[in-house]
Amino acid sequence: MNFIEEHQLLITNGIFTLLGVLLGGFIPIIKDLINRKAQYKIERIKLHDQDKIEAYKTLYLLVRDLRLINHEKQDKSGQKKDLDFLGTYAKRILECNPNYPYFTKEIRNDLLKLNAVLEKVMFYVMEEDKNIKTIESELPSILLSLDKNILKEFTVWE
Repeated sequence: MNFIEEHQLLITNGIFTLLGVLLGGFIPIIKDLINRKAQYKIERIKLHDQDKIEAYKTLYLLVRDLRLINHEKQDKSGQKKDLDFLGTYAKRILECNPNYPYFTKEIRNDLLKLNAVLEKVMFYVMEEDKNIKTIESELPSILLSLDKNILKEFTVWE
C-alpha cells in the first residue's frame, strides 16, 4: 500500500467516524423535540378536558336549579317566578354562552332555546302573567331535553 492510499483510507475512516458521532448526537436531540411536542399536546388535552368538565358541571347545576324553580309559583321570599328567573338565573344562563364550544350540538340548540325564553321574559318584564305562562309552558321541555342530553354526554365519558 502506498502513502496516498493510506491517507485516503485514513480520511475516509475519519469522515465516517465524524458522521457517526454527529448522527449519534442529533438522534437524542430529535427524540427530545418529539417528546416535548407530545407532552405539550397531552397538557393541552388535559386543560381542555378540565374546562369541558367544568362547563358541563356548571350547566348541570343550572338545569337542576331551574327545574326546581319551575315547580314553584313563588320563591320563599314571595318573589314571583318571572322575577326570580330574571334576577337569579339570567346571569347564570348567560355565563354558559362562552362554553358553547364544549357542548354537543343538541345541548347548544337547547341552550339557544333557553336564551330565547330568557329574552322573551326580559322583553315582557312588566307583564307578569305572560312571563309566568312563558316560563311554565316552554321551560319544562327545554330543561328535560337539556337534562337528557347532558346525562347522555356523561355516559359517553365513562
